Amino acid sequence: MASLKVNSLLLLFMGLLVGCVSSSYKIDSQTEGRTQLLVTRNRVNLECFEIPKDEYEGDIKEAHLFSINVLDESKTVLTVSQGNILGKEDCFRRINKIGKILKSGTKIFIGGMGDLDKSNEVPERRYSFPGLGQFPLNGQNLQFMVIWNDKGMCYNAYSGDQKPCPSDEFPIRK
Repeated sequence: MASLKVNSLLLLFMGLLVGCVSSSYKIDSQTEGRTQLLVTRNRVNLECFEIPKDEYEGDIKEAHLFSINVLDESKTVLTVSQGNILGKEDCFRRINKIGKILKSGTKIFIGGMGDLDKSNEVPERRYSFPGLGQFPLNGQNLQFMVIWNDKGMCYNAYSGDQKPCPSDEFPIRK
């Protein structure tokens, strides 16, 4: 009888452990050119990409582009990016703020403009996701609008963490 209780407790603990570390990706909703993803944080990789000086002639010093790379269910990576150019400090400040959203939430929602229909693997670029491996780009892109978690933390592409966040078009209501 005691071993049955121990085995039951062990199974319960293992079930909780698996539930806590499971990895998921889901297109939560798509409507009118807007897409909402529901992912776990281990499927998200944040990046500040430096624009080479010979490719940028603007007045922002140390010009960078910001992107969120998301591992999908097909084991390829889609890019959620914003086309505006940021300075190095601003880009990494954004990574820090969004990193806090990722660390504190168990459910991560990403809202972007665009539709995700099919994957077009782009094998020359690969992204690493700790504990999961390296995966190729799939050629899909969303324009970054907002990211938020189940704890109420949020970051909007245009207004940062100012309220209301998420704003009018997100979350997509079903």
